[in-house]
Amino acid sequence: VDGQRGVIIAGADARTLDEFQAGVALITSPGLNISYADSEGNIAWWAAGKIAVRPPHLDGKTLLDGASGKDELLGLLPFEQNPHLINPDWGYIVTANNMSTFKPVGGGKLQGYWQPGDRAARIEQILDEHTAPWTPEEMTAAQFDDVAWAAGPILETVLPILETGNAQLSPLARDAREALATWDRHCAVDSAGAAVYAVFCQKTLRDLLLDDIGERGMYMYVTLGDHWTFFKYAIQHPEVPLWDDVTTPSVETRDQIVLRAFEKTASALEAKMGSTPGRWRWGQVHTIDFRHPFGYLPLVGDYFNVGPFPCPGGMEIVNNMLYHELDELPFEVVAGPSTRRLIDFGAPEHSLTVLPTGNSGILSSPHYRDQAA
Repeated sequence: VDGQRGVIIAGADARTLDEFQAGVALITSPGLNISYADSEGNIAWWAAGKIAVRPPHLDGKTLLDGASGKDELLGLLPFEQNPHLINPDWGYIVTANNMSTFKPVGGGKLQGYWQPGDRAARIEQILDEHTAPWTPEEMTAAQFDDVAWAAGPILETVLPILETGNAQLSPLARDAREALATWDRHCAVDSAGAAVYAVFCQKTLRDLLLDDIGERGMYMYVTLGDHWTFFKYAIQHPEVPLWDDVTTPSVETRDQIVLRAFEKTASALEAKMGSTPGRWRWGQVHTIDFRHPFGYLPLVGDYFNVGPFPCPGGMEIVNNMLYHELDELPFEVVAGPSTRRLIDFGAPEHSLTVLPTGNSGILSSPHYRDQAA
């Protein structure tokens, strides 16, 4: 109730930044990112909700020992000590469900569950590189940015492995490696490199972990943001013991698993799009279909659905179009932006908004799907 009251006061009753902050302070649960901007040029952000203060030896992702008395809650952090930013000197605020601060909070590391920092890092790069005043067209392009932020360090590790093991690769896999080596890191619908990269990451993660945690464990694990953080670490660290395939009598190395996964990547893409990697397209294996609740019904379902369409973007990309990484091709988007907005707080009449399909939920309406494109 307090949380709802805080949102109402902050969102509906506040007329100044201070009044808005007072409303945010009433939010107790759940933990939320609250962003603020006004017509006077103020910007702000708060981590809202009550933050637990625990003994410094604890990691919030481990089981607590309730019998020892050593793991008990020490209290709740006062709201004014919650992570926040008000008119920072650098002129912008980025929040993308990433860990909001590395500074001590309540005497220790901020505990919680975060999405990887890829999107936040890429957004900061876009903002830092743009020095002129922004136009609506440029901001639109920023929302649709499709650069795979993590691809740089991943491929710095992977491409030399594929080069060294070139003789072990099939001719198809060698052509696929060339598509990956010349890729510009953009996940556009017509990109061959994006298709190779995404499927390779999927196949490698599967070969890395399936023998250790099983199919059911994999299915649950890849729904967590932690799996991508782990993958980015493991691919650069050959000493990680999980690289060994425990189902075989030999001890596999990281490089062996990478080569094996890359052959599987080439085979999977060949089965879907033919034997010419230069003609492979990310939009053919990454698609979006806006499903109506009735859209799952046989025979009549397709009348309610909007799509499918080739889809740019992808996992942990600013244009964040999520798919389940254990699915076979194509990767169907299971979640994405519920709305897009560009708001000029100095001239709100110039603001833009779009819904994924249209403003009407009535199938016969001309506005049922007129915003899908």
